[in-house]
Amino acid sequence: MDRGDDAEEIVLPELTTTVLASNGQLLAIETEELVMASLAAMRANLKKVPAWSRAPPPTDDFLLMFLRSEVFKPHKAADRYRKFWKVKVGLCGEDKAAFPIKVEDARLGLEREFCQIVPGSKDREGRQVVLVNTGQADKTLDRKMRVRAVWYVLLAALEDVETQRKGFCFLVTLKTARISQVDQKFNKMVLDSIQGSLPVRVGSMNMCYPPSFFRWIWMVISTFLHERVRARFRFIYGEDEDVLEALTGTVAPENLPPPIGRKPLDFQGWLAEREKAEV
Repeated sequence: MDRGDDAEEIVLPELTTTVLASNGQLLAIETEELVMASLAAMRANLKKVPAWSRAPPPTDDFLLMFLRSEVFKPHKAADRYRKFWKVKVGLCGEDKAAFPIKVEDARLGLEREFCQIVPGSKDREGRQVVLVNTGQADKTLDRKMRVRAVWYVLLAALEDVETQRKGFCFLVTLKTARISQVDQKFNKMVLDSIQGSLPVRVGSMNMCYPPSFFRWIWMVISTFLHERVRARFRFIYGEDEDVLEALTGTVAPENLPPPIGRKPLDFQGWLAEREKAEV
């Protein structure tokens, strides 16, 4: 498909970048000139090759999430934006896709607390901490609804600009995971729905307490991940004290939730506040 590359006749200023020392991630130095020119180029690209016809007119802030995820490459950001709407229509249906995903659209998946924001917690780079508790996975729930729950959490975390720029800090605890909970089709659905569509950057992926059977699961999952993303995975073995010690260079101990740290988790309270605001 023609991506509308020639729509980028807008002259972009020279892109200046810096490298995040903790993971080698490339970050754009955002100037007003770069932001305005990149937004104009992205809008020109989308005018030539539109996204889903019923998508609401995007705000600059919304488009900036996609530009940041692609380090201010307008045609790549436009490609991601178009795929975002294609995937969202598949997840939510045409009647609901134009509207923000709400708690009620994924309630059972969210209440299982499989994927959750750790309210008020950021890592040492200022990235939002997202906890994935594999022991809470429930294969009996509808897969699309569970994917919507993951999207809800990630989109909420993306409301933070530093997380847009530097990516997420994922804490994945496999401490109570059981092999009977493994749902490879769901795992693939989540990865397929995120890669190239959601404006998500992976800052760090910390796999805590991996059981022996996880090795064969990782062999399958890793084939769907970009090489740069795979390099940001870290496997942390041992008891609680070992995991805590390994993580303290990434996240301050007071920002680590159970079973690793002692920060109180109030995800249900966070959901209740979000739902109240959505009415």
